[in-house]
Amino acid sequence: MYLVHLHLGPHPAGLRLPEDTASVVAGAAPDAAFLRHATVHAGDEPALGLFLSAEGPEQAQTTARLVWWRAVAARPELGGWPVLGTRLALTPPDRTHSC
Repeated sequence: MYLVHLHLGPHPAGLRLPEDTASVVAGAAPDAAFLRHATVHAGDEPALGLFLSAEGPEQAQTTARLVWWRAVAARPELGGWPVLGTRLALTPPDRTHSC
């Protein structure tokens, strides 16, 4: 399980993300995205927290972007917030070492 933060820039008109953004994102995720939970960190520097099952960190970050753009397709006004980047906030423990 990975937690990916998708960082968004401010809206050009100074708007805040809609309150239902997390549910729009969750509803737009394809079944294959393995999205387990979505949360929104609103404010001047908005971000989405996406808990994803993925085979690796690159796949998790790519999937986070895919889910966001599917949400924008479903709710075009979300496209007013530019994507600044993604960051892994939580990764699975390294299972290659035994205790």
